[in-house]
Amino acid sequence: MSGLNELAPLSCEDVEAEHAAYVWGALQSHERARVERHRAQCATCDERLRASQRVISQLDEAAPRVNPPGELRARVLGAVAELDSTRRAQAPQPLTGPVPPVRLRPPATHRRTFFAGLATGVTGALAAAALLVLVIVRPEGLGVIPAGGPAFTQEPSANEVRPWPWQLLQGAQTSSAQRLVLIKLQAAAGQGGGLLTYDGDTGRGVLMLEDVAPGAEYTVWLVRGSQRVQLGSLQTDADGFGTFVLPRPLPVEQPERIEVTGADSASSSVLTGTF
Repeated sequence: MSGLNELAPLSCEDVEAEHAAYVWGALQSHERARVERHRAQCATCDERLRASQRVISQLDEAAPRVNPPGELRARVLGAVAELDSTRRAQAPQPLTGPVPPVRLRPPATHRRTFFAGLATGVTGALAAAALLVLVIVRPEGLGVIPAGGPAFTQEPSANEVRPWPWQLLQGAQTSSAQRLVLIKLQAAAGQGGGLLTYDGDTGRGVLMLEDVAPGAEYTVWLVRGSQRVQLGSLQTDADGFGTFVLPRPLPVEQPERIEVTGADSASSSVLTGTF
């Protein structure tokens, strides 16, 4: 990165590209300083970053933070290198003749390529939070049960090939003694959505809502057959973002679905996710 690029102010697009790396603390000190200078001048970017930081704060309450195991770290770094190598191989050939002027931007890094891949199919903030749960909730091994899918509880074999983290976020399955559920909540009508990360072995779970009614109170329910139990309530911020840490132990064994309703209309489901 040239000295000019290091001194140039970041645009909102630049900050969004560094969003996940910033909230994960993966930026170098001078890169972080540039993002913070932009935050001080842009209320929109500042609030988006604050929302992601609130997610990580909630996750810290749901599970103790630990260092990722060496095997996971090696797999992630290996995948990042492979992605970057593929991107370079597919890069267009140099242009001949006059080159049109372009805005100077820092070159893409391994870190940015990896975090951009995480956002596939899930919003950036929720994707970063989901992968963080993969690391801090169950560091010994990773497994996923897609919404409505079967539970895989058999012991992994020595030759087992496990999916990469972004494949887990897209619904890939793996055999594992550990069971982690990523459940997408969808709105019956209107906009908004959510993501529930739940460890079936420990009972730890965090619910995150995004793009729902701002400044509103919602009630969280677990449902099994005719049984419907209220877990608690949450308040969304001015951007329609809210988080809720599931109680331990859950008051309903083997729930079928989770529902989020407006506090003034408990009989009308707003968001629903199926276990």
